[in-house]
Amino acid sequence: MNDKEEKENMGEVLHKMLERNARKDSRSLAVRFPAEDISLNWDELNRRANSLAHFLREEKQLKKGSRVAVFIPNRPEFVIGVFAVWKAGGVVIPINVKFTKAEVEHILQDSSASLVLADDALSGRIEGLAAGIVMTGEWSNIYSQFTENNLELEISTLDLAELLYTSGTTGKPKGVMLTHNAVHSVASMFSYEMDIRFRDKVLHLMPLTHSAPLNLLLVLSLIHI
Repeated sequence: MNDKEEKENMGEVLHKMLERNARKDSRSLAVRFPAEDISLNWDELNRRANSLAHFLREEKQLKKGSRVAVFIPNRPEFVIGVFAVWKAGGVVIPINVKFTKAEVEHILQDSSASLVLADDALSGRIEGLAAGIVMTGEWSNIYSQFTENNLELEISTLDLAELLYTSGTTGKPKGVMLTHNAVHSVASMFSYEMDIRFRDKVLHLMPLTHSAPLNLLLVLSLIHI
């Protein structure tokens, strides 16, 4: 086994863990948003992400490695959107919803994002900044029109999963590249150190666009099955 093959055998492709949970423990709670009184089990989350992923591939011609910005607050659509992009072979670029239009524009240009998934309430700060924008208000129709089956794409643990931007405290925000394996490794380490077990509940208080809740807490919830 060469070095590349050895590295590919490490970790897991992130959305494959979701698909495994949907098969093995479909009705267990995956995410809950108390403010909106919305809960999704693993099967519901997986099916919605699949429909959106098929839409991205078929209607938006999203290719493997395409970069997709996710400009959505802490809502179910953020989680669905992230997994849909991974399932479609894309790279997630989370954007803090507190950023100004100028900051959003910089990230979109610097990252070469080909598409933006955006919350309807944020349309004023995304209008005119990207050629391809999919607003969350369209997603109900997408769920009903596109298949809920898993996609069969060849994605490696060494493929890029995220492009995370700094807050730009000392200058313009800079992007950090993370592979599927890197994100999985961080979440695995955290679960071991904190002794988090399957079906433990984890409270998210930070924006999901931040690296800690996105990579430690959200992905962490997929590991113990």
